[in-house]
Amino acid sequence: MAPMPYQILRDDFKLSTLLYMGAFIQAVLFLIAPHRIVAMPVILTLAGLVTKNILIRFGFIRDPSFDRVYVGRTTAQIVNDDGSVPENGCDKEIVVFLLGSCTNNAIDGRFDSDTLEVRDMFGDMWKELSDNREKWGFIGKTGTLLSTDVENTNSAAWISYWRSLEHLQAFAQAEAHQKGLNWYMKGKHPSVGIMHETYVVPAGNWETIYHNFVPFGLGQAKQPFKEADSMRKKGMRAPHASGLMEAKGPTWKSMKSRMKKLTTEKEAHND
Repeated sequence: MAPMPYQILRDDFKLSTLLYMGAFIQAVLFLIAPHRIVAMPVILTLAGLVTKNILIRFGFIRDPSFDRVYVGRTTAQIVNDDGSVPENGCDKEIVVFLLGSCTNNAIDGRFDSDTLEVRDMFGDMWKELSDNREKWGFIGKTGTLLSTDVENTNSAAWISYWRSLEHLQAFAQAEAHQKGLNWYMKGKHPSVGIMHETYVVPAGNWETIYHNFVPFGLGQAKQPFKEADSMRKKGMRAPHASGLMEAKGPTWKSMKSRMKKLTTEKEAHND
């Protein structure tokens, strides 16, 4: 079982609870150890953080926050069979599948046994899709998106992209999905909720644009393509393609131009 990131612990406890826990630990340490020794690690840590931020602020050291940022305007497209990016935007149908889960157990949170079971099953399904992208028409997905609109909802979601509804429905019958579906539907698991939303978007009715953004959504997808799949079947190592490209020129200037829906030049403003 993979280790849980610290964000999960953060979402399982209110901020006030975390502060009380920290204060309690600090109080216990003050009772059993010399005050200077207890205070020194906190002082040194804060001093280090402040110093680092000052050095970044005035340009003495590099800001690592920009390491993965694509500066400028980029757009993401579904690649062609040979792995190339199409000249015309949004020229293929795309299926967007939103999958979500939530933990309703306020005591155990994400450590609830049913929640852990669902997490492992989701992991198996994503692995199957990642290993066989061309077979299932799986283009890619986002990382885990954690809810922040309501405190302690313990809700997580993933946006995934598919080449067709037929591919998505075919995977619904696959062993990896059926195993999880049968477990959930046959049992009583009120402590964990599962949802999904499906959108079938015809060619020319979707578009993407990213300004100074870390690759996200379709822009971060490692897309399969037919020629690479043929190489893999022959035992050859084949790469996946990225549909992320610079959004430069009239084709990529505006939402309507990317969707090929311009009626007048006045509509071709940057957006």
